[in-house]
Amino acid sequence: HIACQGSNGINHIRIIKNGDVVETIPCHGEWDCDLRWVDDNFDFRRSNYYYVRIMQVDYESAWSSPVWIG
Repeated sequence: HIACQGSNGINHIRIIKNGDVVETIPCHGEWDCDLRWVDDNFDFRRSNYYYVRIMQVDYESAWSSPVWIG
């Protein structure tokens, strides 16, 4: 579950897995975004880490803390 609120309109959200961008979700300038995302390629045999990068329409950005699973 990803929920974020910007200080300006949000351009997009990027989901990063193990250092690679695995999904970019457009937010079309909305001031907040709330979504659910499932990793259909999750490999239970290895440890994975995820974090989220949010980019606003004014190019300001924010990053979540990483979450390790596995």
